[in-house]
Amino acid sequence: MPAKPYPHCQRIDTSAEWRTPSATLKERMQKDRETQQYTDLTITCGTHRFATHRLVIGTASPVLSRMINGPFQEAHTGIIDLSDSTPDLVALLLAYFYQDTYSAHEPLLTHIRLYILADEYDVESLMSLAAYHVERLLYDGQAQLGARGHGWKLEELVEAIEALWYEPAPPHKALRRPVMSAALFYREELLRSGAFEALVRRGGGFVWRFLKGEGYQPRWGGEEDEEEEA
Repeated sequence: MPAKPYPHCQRIDTSAEWRTPSATLKERMQKDRETQQYTDLTITCGTHRFATHRLVIGTASPVLSRMINGPFQEAHTGIIDLSDSTPDLVALLLAYFYQDTYSAHEPLLTHIRLYILADEYDVESLMSLAAYHVERLLYDGQAQLGARGHGWKLEELVEAIEALWYEPAPPHKALRRPVMSAALFYREELLRSGAFEALVRRGGGFVWRFLKGEGYQPRWGGEEDEEEEA
């Protein structure tokens, strides 16, 4: 019988328990953010500072990758300033970078603003997840917003309308369609809302769409809405 080619090697255990580490690389890096022993990139937002890793940030966002690898100040200082956002949104963005998810128990407006932030930094997978949460909250009558224990509130729909039609941001069709559908579905309730009346008095494209209702048939047993004009 021929000798074994590697007589000193033991048989490798290929069981699932052996192959599944106790923590993924991202999880270990997430824990390292607390000690900052190996962090090599800082993200600031106002007075808040977030210790991060170039590997995670650079592979999560093409935009941020260019900032830390190109001929820009961030590449030399190791600091990225996101002060045009808010600390809470930046924390959620980083949570997604490290965990591939973020808390679903956020208000409707937070999901919308996180979608817009993800679009700014070209994080398509986060955009899809945030859009899913927006539709879930709008279309699921049993949804609870946040850990506060209360149900869906009309005021939050008014805030969503203001964010998507009255703030300087690109026309996010993936969010405008479900929000307009919800607005038409709750048309009577909105028309009795003082906050909504104040919004309508500002005019704009939303009012025209809301009054016409074209292409925004509610999805509760209705037809799929058409593409919105830019």
